[in-house]
Amino acid sequence: MKAVFRVDAASHIGSGHVMRCLTLAQSMRNQGFEILFICRLFQGHMLDKVRSSGFTALSLPSNSKDHFACNDQDQPPYKNWLGIDWQSDADETLSLIGSECDWLIVDHYALDSRWEQKLRAKARFILTIDDLADRSHNCDLLLDQNVAISGKSDYRELTPESTQRFLGTEYCLLRPEFHFNYSRPSSDKFSLLVFMGGADSKGLSLKILDTLKTAGHLNLTVLLQPTHPDYASIAHICSQSGHTCLPETHNMAELIAQHHAAIIACGFISYETAALNVPSLLLPHSDIQNQVADRLVELGTGVKLMPELLNSKSLKAAINKLKGIRLDDQTLFPSGGTAKVIAAMQQISTTTPSCSQSTVAESFISRKP
Repeated sequence: MKAVFRVDAASHIGSGHVMRCLTLAQSMRNQGFEILFICRLFQGHMLDKVRSSGFTALSLPSNSKDHFACNDQDQPPYKNWLGIDWQSDADETLSLIGSECDWLIVDHYALDSRWEQKLRAKARFILTIDDLADRSHNCDLLLDQNVAISGKSDYRELTPESTQRFLGTEYCLLRPEFHFNYSRPSSDKFSLLVFMGGADSKGLSLKILDTLKTAGHLNLTVLLQPTHPDYASIAHICSQSGHTCLPETHNMAELIAQHHAAIIACGFISYETAALNVPSLLLPHSDIQNQVADRLVELGTGVKLMPELLNSKSLKAAINKLKGIRLDDQTLFPSGGTAKVIAAMQQISTTTPSCSQSTVAESFISRKP
């Protein structure tokens, strides 16, 4: 079967959407799927990462601005993440897909049911990966792998009746290595991994390092892309103060497991650290991340600190709290989530007639009040 991923990474988006799609794509390839990625050529696009993982990747052109000017100023910032209007993106994507694909996997906060309906012209089935539950979707399978958040929609009013909805951490797209048993770090010093996501658009890595660089009781590892404007400064500080600066890692699970705790942006990595029983200081960058952070704190996997409140006093107090957290064999993120998603895709492919644009559109519209 042929599967096409439509997903972006960028300095204004981060790397998490591409990374979770790569996890799914790698498992799908093992099941015999032929994979194609389509990504827009933003700054920080990660096309090299996709290709080095063995996948074919085609690029959509980027204009001079990474953000498309949305007419509605009340819309959240991610509505502008596409870099172009959705109709043009749909046309460009259709032109790159070529012949019909069996599955289209879309992971993009700026795309909704209108785009998905148009792509039905070449996609037999559609899997949508979402976290926000704030817009309608025209898909056969919807995946939201987040922890349960009180008051959040279950997507029933946002998808056609026929859509299968996979909601919750039992469907989490964790790579197998995040369920290995790693030995715990043995250093007498408390070791911290600092990772503010693939973009670190707020420059928090440098601020954290500046605050903690002279703390003799800590060992810090800062993971940051070498293209980041703060990378040279961080590398210099680390070399002078005995800490470590890494431009990349080939095994994120092993790197996390080498540390007593982590200081992280509250993206997908907050699930990866929890799966490895490594407590985290969570610095949320968005409303949905703030809600996820609150829930993870309730579940006992970490401590939350809002980025705007980050200073020497608050950071050191939060680290002291981290030292008191013990995670042992938690079951919040069980193995097998990716396999469940792929099994559902295969079942849908063999038992469900592919839907025309009009059939799915009518099914969704008929449920509108």
